[in-house]
Amino acid sequence: LRELGLLEEGAASAQLALEEAEGLGWREEAASAGSALGLILPELGQWEQAERVLRRAAAPAVEFRDWKGASGTLINLGNGLRAAGHLFEAVE
Repeated sequence: LRELGLLEEGAASAQLALEEAEGLGWREEAASAGSALGLILPELGQWEQAERVLRRAAAPAVEFRDWKGASGTLINLGNGLRAAGHLFEAVE
């Protein structure tokens, strides 16, 4: 949906997927949904929420050794931090 420019719809879908996965205890799927949501939220001007979601999504991706998912999530977090002017945090 994001690729189609349907940001609100994409965010709503990702949020729903995140809530469902968390409710079912599906941590890997929650990490994936959180990463997707964290990618969309900055485009809606909601960086602070995106930062929280991305930080929360990164932990299980690392824990389950989903290096592709973890790296994508951490890259999105770093890019967002850089864009928000938090350069030193982005480097960490």
